[in-house]
Amino acid sequence: MAIPRLCVKVGKLGKASCHSAYIARKGVYQNLLEKGERLVATHSGNMPEWAGGDTQLFWEASDAFERVNGTSYREFEIAL
Repeated sequence: MAIPRLCVKVGKLGKASCHSAYIARKGVYQNLLEKGERLVATHSGNMPEWAGGDTQLFWEASDAFERVNGTSYREFEIAL
């Protein structure tokens, strides 16, 4: 029997661009193989016009312009 799971993580200021690069396996995480897993597909939707589809630019702006005690991202992990 499968056990569903939901986990919500909150990212603090200055962590969004690094976390985004890790999730998308970009930059220093490009060749990271973790427990035999590999990144099969990525997609970003509903990006603002000024970002031009560049997710890294969007998350860098989140780090730069979020208020000091705010959250720069929320991550939802869902397992069915």
